[in-house]
This record gives sequence, C-alpha cells and structure tokens, in this order.
Amino acid sequence: DFELPREAVDGGGAALVRCANVLRDYSVWDAAAAALRLASQLAPRGALLDASCDASGDVLCCMRVCAERPGEATALLFAADLQAASLAERGAAPSQWFGRWTPRCLVSPPPKGRGADGPSGHAELMRFLAAWDEVDAQTGGAHAEAATTTDASGVDGEAAAQSVAATLRRLRADAAALRARGEDVRLEVDDRLGRFWLE
Repeated sequence: DFELPREAVDGGGAALVRCANVLRDYSVWDAAAAALRLASQLAPRGALLDASCDASGDVLCCMRVCAERPGEATALLFAADLQAASLAERGAAPSQWFGRWTPRCLVSPPPKGRGADGPSGHAELMRFLAAWDEVDAQTGGAHAEAATTTDASGVDGEAAAQSVAATLRRLRADAAALRARGEDVRLEVDDRLGRFWLE
C-alpha cells in the first residue's frame, strides 16, 4: 500500500524517499498511483526519487517528484558507467542506453478513469528523447565509430580510455546542442560516471 512508517509521517513527512527498482514491474497505472501515494507523504520541500537500473548498476534512470508538485516529474537523471562492458551497444544513440530503465509511470500515459493519474511527464520524456536522438545524429553521432567499449578489467587500458573520451565528447556535444534548443540539461562527469540531468 506504499504507506511510509508512521514516525516519518507523524513527524511532518519524509524529507527523502528513495524507491529503487521497485515500481518497474508494476503496471503503468499502479506505478503512477504508488508514486503519487509516496509523494503525498513527503515533508514540505521533500522529494521522491524513483529509479531503475540494470543488474550491474551500469545504467540508471531516475525521476524526481517534489512535495510541492506531486503531479509531475520535476527532473530526470540519466547516468551510466561510461566504461562498462554492458554499454557494448554504445554506437546507438545515447538515449537508447536508458530505454529499458525509464521510470515505469513515464513509459506511457496511465489509463484515464481509474482515480489519480500519478506524476505526469510521459509526453515531456518522449519529446526530450526524440530531441536527444535528433541532435545526437547531427553532432554526437560523429563520435560513435570511436566509442567501442572495453570494460574496466580489460587488458587494453589505452583503448578503454579512448572509448570513454570519445563518449564524453559525444555527450558534451549533445548537451550543448540541446541547450541551444532551450532544453534545461546539464552533463556531469565524475571519474568515468556520466550523469545527464533534465529539469
């Protein structure tokens, strides 16, 4: 029923709720209803983070819902280990790395007529992913042929470093092109972890 512990609710609500790899096996409607129920138990200025990742944690997508705006996703995070063996399909558009891990309630619009619809954001997500694909084909895709992946335990450390560098150039070009279109995005890189924020 997604009820938070009474001490959290009675204390004015939870400041942060992390829901990782929980809702992705639910129906779109049930995931949306659960997210809305969790968001309703947040403290003022609290946040719900609904995330999904692959088995190794190499690729992750996370949705943020704020207490003040429980009916919408206020930010999306796309994160990837840029040197992971699981990104062997790296030549594909970067947006496709995350397709299987987008928050369940944003995969498609929840059916109408079944109560609360939950956090909105499907249309915005689809629009953004289409824009990302388009700019990547024009800019970042130019680096795709250089972005063959070698995992961190591989023997060819130089090739792995070149792969990460090529992918970073691709993501930076994508981010710049998206910002030029008015998208509120930013790219953060810490060691080999790339984080792409949409707000």
